[in-house]
Amino acid sequence: MNFTKAFAVFMQIDSKEFTEDEKYEAIQQVLDAATINSITKKQVLNVVSWLFNKQQKYRWHDLRKNPDDLPEDNKQVLVSIKDGCIHRTWHDSHGWRNRNSKIRYYSDKSVLAWREIEEFESEEEDED
Repeated sequence: MNFTKAFAVFMQIDSKEFTEDEKYEAIQQVLDAATINSITKKQVLNVVSWLFNKQQKYRWHDLRKNPDDLPEDNKQVLVSIKDGCIHRTWHDSHGWRNRNSKIRYYSDKSVLAWREIEEFESEEEDED
């Protein structure tokens, strides 16, 4: 990516026009630039906010430290189980669902942490 495009992506960090990889590459190029005189404090804070929100959304929620930090009911999440495995599941009013076993629920003590599943960005194909 050339610097002109990197600068444009940086300035429009919230735009859905660019992929996350392009946004990360643009941020790195702008940070590596010798000078960034035309970038305002507000634009830098907008990028920092975007990075912070991304990190917060997909962080691991450690249930050993905060057992009440549960996802929304029926939201698909990844969980880390005591045996070290990572499973895709959801939590509802009865507890943590277990799709891969005859046991219908994980015990609350066996689930160590959970995190949201990051959305997959697919490139839309032009059918022209």
